[in-house]
Amino acid sequence: FFAVFDAPLPSLAVPGFFAGVFFSGVIAVAEHRHRLRDLSAKRFVLWGAVGGALLMAFPFVLVAVGLASTEGSTVSTARILVSLGIPFIGLSVASASATLRLARAANPPVLATGERDAHHSLPEQQLHDQLR
Repeated sequence: FFAVFDAPLPSLAVPGFFAGVFFSGVIAVAEHRHRLRDLSAKRFVLWGAVGGALLMAFPFVLVAVGLASTEGSTVSTARILVSLGIPFIGLSVASASATLRLARAANPPVLATGERDAHHSLPEQQLHDQLR
C-alpha cells in the first residue's frame, strides 16, 4: 500500500471525505424510496462497498479527463487497483456498518402508536410528557 500511496497518513482524510460523498450519493440515488430503518445491514454495507469502488476509480477518472497524470510512475495499474482497492473498499464497508449502527442508535424505532419504545425514551420527550 505505501509503495503506491506515498502520502502521509493524515492525508487519508481527503479520500475519506470523498468516500463519504460517494457513499451519500449512492444511498441517495439507490435507496431514495426507503427509510433508514427499512434498509437491511447487508444492503447498506453493499452500498458502502460501491462507494469504496467509486473512490478507487476516482484517480483513474482524473487521469482519463486530463486532470492527473501517470507520467513518471513505474507502478502498474493492476498493483494500484489492488493496493488502493482493498483498503478503500474495506474501510468503506466498515464505515457504512458503523454509520448504520450509529444512525439506528440515534433514531430508535417508533411503535405503531407513534410513541418511542420505553427503553429508548429521550430525556427531551420525557420532559415534554411531564409538562403536558
